[in-house]
This record gives sequence, structure tokens and C-alpha cells, in this order.
Amino acid sequence: MVPLNRVEQIILGRVVAPLRRPLDEGEPIAAETSAPLERPAPAIIDRDFVTEPVATGLLVMDALFAIGRGQRELIIGERATGKTAIAVDTIINQITGDLIRVYVAIWQRATAVRRVIDAVTAKCNSARCVFVVAPATAGPGLRWLAPFAAMTIAEHFRDRGQHVLILLDDPSHPTDHNENRTHAVRRGC
Repeated sequence: MVPLNRVEQIILGRVVAPLRRPLDEGEPIAAETSAPLERPAPAIIDRDFVTEPVATGLLVMDALFAIGRGQRELIIGERATGKTAIAVDTIINQITGDLIRVYVAIWQRATAVRRVIDAVTAKCNSARCVFVVAPATAGPGLRWLAPFAAMTIAEHFRDRGQHVLILLDDPSHPTDHNENRTHAVRRGC
């Protein structure tokens, strides 16, 4: 496991807004380094093959849809069908692994986000998690920036040789800003 630098120690275990404002009771996050929110994705030839599995903790899902490190998966479905529950179970299942988890809540009610954070902190070590939150009450600019900010955080860890699981949880209508999510995910974290 790669040792954490000071920036990583400050951000891990925190609940932050897309522009680095803390939403938890922790100290303000001082930036020692910065990275652009938009940058080109690594070329396909530079990416590694998917060789290591990521267990979601749901046997049926792991058997039917084996997910590997470096792979992108999309969970789509109607409202209230358990998509967030799958994401939370996957985060919790990584309790013994070396994955850093980045959970992005976009357009969620504050109570729903609090439930997710409480579930994760109650069942696993949230010191290897970052929660990026752009609630329904946030302005449209912050909601648009949330996936980009989360990808930038995840890319920081990736560039240091660490493994990252990033989960974007967005209950809004798929056509509202599907293009923005696709652009952020296309970056290849």
C-alpha cells in the first residue's frame, strides 16, 4: 500500500462540497496542490488490462456481472430500485481491501446523504472514503462540478499508484445532464 501524503490524509474520511468546502465538522481543507477539473483521459494504450476483481458483496451480482479494477460499470434503473443500496454495499464490502472509495451524491436530499454516510461509517472504516456532496439545494453549477471534482480526487490517488472505487449517485432524470456525467466518466479514472 502506498503511504499517504498530507493532502490525502486531510481529504480522506471527509465530507466535502465540489469546491473543497468541508460539510462535516472537520477543519477547513487547505490546498497544497491543485489539479484542473478537466483534463484529457489517458490513452487506451496506456491503460492496464482488467485483471483484479472488485467484490460488491452481493453474491448474485458478483457472479453475473463480475466487476474488475479499472473497469467502468453503470447501474441504471427506476427510482427506488436499490441502486444506492448496491453502491453502499460495495463501499462497505471494501473494508479489508486497499481501495480508496469516493462516493459522489448529486441532487440528493440531505437526509438521504446523511443515511448513506452514517451507514458507511457504522459498518466500515470511513477513513479510506471521501464523500463529495452536491445536494438538491446546491446551485446548478455545484451539481455540474461534483462529478468532475470527484474524478479529480480519484485521479490524484490513481496517479500515485493507488486503487480507487468511485461511485456517482445521481437520482435525477437521466436526460437532465447525462451528457455531463458521460463526459466526466470518459476521463478514465
